[in-house]
Amino acid sequence: MADVNEESYPAPNDPWPTFAYDFWHNSKYVYRGVATVDSEAMIANEHQMEKEINKM
Repeated sequence: MADVNEESYPAPNDPWPTFAYDFWHNSKYVYRGVATVDSEAMIANEHQMEKEINKM
């Protein structure tokens, strides 16, 4: 079996993956025109991103 590098996976409580996903999600949908920057979904994701930033 191949050795798995434990450092290549984020720690269970690491805020970066959640922040990165929310940022990507917001950017993707606004770019595609599926959502606007002031839509409820985008604002909710921004609040989640702020929570993750405060954990960093």
